[in-house]
Amino acid sequence: MYRPLFHLSSFLQHVLRVACDADAAVMICEPPHTFDELPQQARHCVRAGAQGGDGRIAGSLRPRVAGHLAVLPIAILATSLYVQAAPAYAEGQCLAGETTYFSCKTSQGNVISLCGNVPSALQYRYGRLPHVELAYPLHPANGTKKLLFAHYSRYQVSRSEVTFGHAGNDYAVFDYLAHGQRHAGLHLTLPDGSEHEVHCTGPISGRLNALRGSLHCDPDSALNGGSCP
Repeated sequence: MYRPLFHLSSFLQHVLRVACDADAAVMICEPPHTFDELPQQARHCVRAGAQGGDGRIAGSLRPRVAGHLAVLPIAILATSLYVQAAPAYAEGQCLAGETTYFSCKTSQGNVISLCGNVPSALQYRYGRLPHVELAYPLHPANGTKKLLFAHYSRYQVSRSEVTFGHAGNDYAVFDYLAHGQRHAGLHLTLPDGSEHEVHCTGPISGRLNALRGSLHCDPDSALNGGSCP
């Protein structure tokens, strides 16, 4: 989703590398790990390039290095503007100003979130921050039409799911509470019928039950008894 970050980082490295002899080129610019690091890292590249980095490439800079380094201030400005435009997150994949109806991190570091402001917007998002591998529906304004709800309860037991189908797969974000123990995550059914579950680890934000009454009932969910009122 934010691929330009890596393009710009690679560009900064390339500018300095091409200014060195092929057999003396040394990586003196480490790739940034966060948006905030990018402009600072770019400035470090300028200083390192002008001073010969750590000394191993001192004297190997050709006269053409001046031409290459001349474009670095432009890259620094571009990265600064890009960082300023980066979105502010509230919780998980949800942005500032959105309601977090559900959000948790998996053991693999991915984040499962349901974000928006019903009834006007709702969207499922999955991926490792700051990337979104899957956002459904594409337009959050269609969320209350595309996402379905299922619920079951009995004494000391409450189970809620938000479900949808995409690219032949069936998704169910689940949030179960039984005898004081909370269990949540994502259940995925593939076109061949195989099933997989991704479990939340650590804190879980929001409650799926807050979407009850805002989403249409899922008639195919076992939680709804296979029918809707």
